Amino acid sequence: MNKFVSIFITFLSILSACSEKENTREICFRERESVPVSELMADYSLIKLETCDENLILDASIVRLWNGRIYILDCFSQAKGFFVFNLEGKYLGRIGTVGAGLGEYIMPMGMVIDPIERHVIVKDVAQNKLLFFDAESFTFLKEERLPFYSDCLEYAASGQLVWYNGAGCKNEGTFQNHLQLTDMEANLLDSRIAQMDFPRRAPYNVLTYFHRYDDLIYFHHPFMNEFYQYNPADKTLQPAYTLTFEKLKMPSEEFIIENKNSIIEALKKENYVQYIELQENSEKILCYLGNGERFIGVYDKKSQEAFYCNFKHLEDDLGIQTFVRPKCVYEDRFVGVIYTEKLEGLPKESIISPLVGNESDGGNPIIVLFK
Repeated sequence: MNKFVSIFITFLSILSACSEKENTREICFRERESVPVSELMADYSLIKLETCDENLILDASIVRLWNGRIYILDCFSQAKGFFVFNLEGKYLGRIGTVGAGLGEYIMPMGMVIDPIERHVIVKDVAQNKLLFFDAESFTFLKEERLPFYSDCLEYAASGQLVWYNGAGCKNEGTFQNHLQLTDMEANLLDSRIAQMDFPRRAPYNVLTYFHRYDDLIYFHHPFMNEFYQYNPADKTLQPAYTLTFEKLKMPSEEFIIENKNSIIEALKKENYVQYIELQENSEKILCYLGNGERFIGVYDKKSQEAFYCNFKHLEDDLGIQTFVRPKCVYEDRFVGVIYTEKLEGLPKESIISPLVGNESDGGNPIIVLFK
């Protein structure tokens, strides 16, 4: 009887998976040989961040804008830290410090803002804990040790966080599932998607598999192009869309599992797409992806047209040296970062020239908000 039940449940799971794939909307991106940067940033505004000895940002790994402030987490540079500016670019202060003590972080690799409690929440992967700070005064409030390991997190709703737990995380019980919903003390509220035999993650600066839009949370598995929609209000999970790119190959689930122990080498050998990252507003979905080369994909929701272009084929008519990879969305505008530490050869007509003057090193980055 138990064996029969097990077979029946497996059969239902297969049927459910097939049904999900049938219901997934496919977005097919056609290749364009060149795209003017001004087409991608038709409407934009710039914010030059103030530079001083204590706030030099080398890698704006995570950027969030909230309540008139810019929160930037530098995860990868030697001078890692968490910095705050206002919307005029004035430096307001630093949140937390590097260390192993109470309220300190060693490897801050995740950050969300709780707009209800007005907290900034930082995840330290080295100590596997959450640190809570007041978003306005930057005061340390508390920390919570996590009972599970995860790849990334996202703010879900009042008092709730959603987590993606990759394959290979040393978790037990339902914490082994890929998608978790918890309260702020990491108590489990919902758990979805039994752990699959995937590689854990790619060694790229893709820090999250989530993006938010219209109170819903979207996510995908590493190396995969199928995106799911999760509603934390009613705890429903459903397929959202599958992305395909003309002339770019996506690995199959079978290929990923078969090559899980050497996935990066296998992807490179077959020239498969190795990572995808999304941001979304009311008008467009922007995709950042790569297979050794980097690409930007654009999906227009109104016309339902989708195209992608190699970064090296972008026509830089705005004089910013490269297109800006979107980091988040604020008030329906994409938010990106223009680095200014090397300005040699910057054309006089560049849109950032008025902000950096004749400097050879422009100091901290420029934040760009665009549609």
